[in-house]
Amino acid sequence: MSCWTPTNYKTNNWSDYNQALKRRGSLSIWFDA
Repeated sequence: MSCWTPTNYKTNNWSDYNQALKRRGSLSIWFDA
């Protein structure tokens, strides 16, 4: 769970990925997964 990595996304830019989650409101995925 702690090493969850999205395979369909370039994880080179974690900042952009986190912002995308905040926009979608799916930040809870980090806690639910």
